[in-house]
Amino acid sequence: MAVNPHAETYQGSTRFSGPVKAGRTGMGNARNPGTLAVSALPNLGNVVCSQSCAVQQAAGEVDAVDIVLPAYSMIISIQCIATVAWETTNTFGVRVTDDTGGFQSLTVLVAQGAMGVYNLVPATAAMALRWQNVNDTAGVGDGDVSIAVESGAGAGVAGRGILTINYIPGLNL
Repeated sequence: MAVNPHAETYQGSTRFSGPVKAGRTGMGNARNPGTLAVSALPNLGNVVCSQSCAVQQAAGEVDAVDIVLPAYSMIISIQCIATVAWETTNTFGVRVTDDTGGFQSLTVLVAQGAMGVYNLVPATAAMALRWQNVNDTAGVGDGDVSIAVESGAGAGVAGRGILTINYIPGLNL
């Protein structure tokens, strides 16, 4: 395949404001789905979006990354693909910024001492509420939400990876 020197020029640039719906039909006038044919039942659902960025072990306790989630989004999953192992004494976690410039945890801290795929999960009820609605935390305003990572300082070979967050934009549950 030839390399296109104008690849950025031809990349798609369609943008939507969430929530985005997909499917053939909603409920419409159907008030009692139990009496309808299967073909008349609603199949309208939400579109899942994804953002990814490169991450690495850094000297700072918490470092901002290039992911900003739309206001009122629901997080479905967070993964980190460790392409260079983190030093075993350090852990990795994902946070959301709050209105004071501080951070609220989204995931439990995970030791990424080997290369591989790490599924990051909420460990408390407060974290789970932030997954349900990124703005549903005291101190987090009504706007878009910036993401940061806690990765511990690397002495020597610092860990590197790809962070991916899958979410439904603007669901507001």
